[in-house]
Amino acid sequence: MKIQEVIRKVKGGYRLYSKDGKKNLGTYPTRAGAEKRERQVQYFKHRNESVDYCVNCGELVFSETLNEDLRKWFKQKWVRFGPKGKIRGACARGSDKEGKPKCLPAKKAYALGKKGRASAAQRKRRQDPNPNRRGKAKNVATKKNK
Repeated sequence: MKIQEVIRKVKGGYRLYSKDGKKNLGTYPTRAGAEKRERQVQYFKHRNESVDYCVNCGELVFSETLNEDLRKWFKQKWVRFGPKGKIRGACARGSDKEGKPKCLPAKKAYALGKKGRASAAQRKRRQDPNPNRRGKAKNVATKKNK
């Protein structure tokens, strides 16, 4: 994506102008600060569109292929189940005695069936056997790779 705003060197540092050059969008002591502000301006211009940043260069990426909707993900009802396949309630709400539960959206958990849930939970326990381990969660595939 091309930079639509213009950065010019001035006496006090670097000044960011709108693309027509009429609006002063701020003066920054470093060019990096001005570029950071330019990215913020672009973000807020396009926040209702499907927008992301490139990991390598930091530029905005407009992509219709980015199909993940975080709000939708949070609204799903997530449930936990144990190694026998029994659904035990809401995810991350179990007791300390319970061990490591496997969590999935309720629709997906019910679609797997009791045997599928049991298999997935057992696979997770094999990958992460210590129930008292601290740190980042280990994600394990729900379905067995063939």
